[in-house]
Amino acid sequence: MDYSSIIINYVRHRKRPPLQFIAILANDLHGTVMLSESTGQLKEIIERVQKFVPSEARGSIYAVEQWIGSKI
Repeated sequence: MDYSSIIINYVRHRKRPPLQFIAILANDLHGTVMLSESTGQLKEIIERVQKFVPSEARGSIYAVEQWIGSKI
């Protein structure tokens, strides 16, 4: 899975990401691990999310849904 394009599509175009990525954005550790094919890349993915995704677009499922739902 190309995480860079998922982040770009989520941040710039407010497109709904795959469920695993929603779990990461929502700080859902259980969901992240259960939906992950491999946990080997999680640290890198989480670091990219913290660096490139605005704080108002992450942190809870509510924040994620608000971000997706408020398309311009």
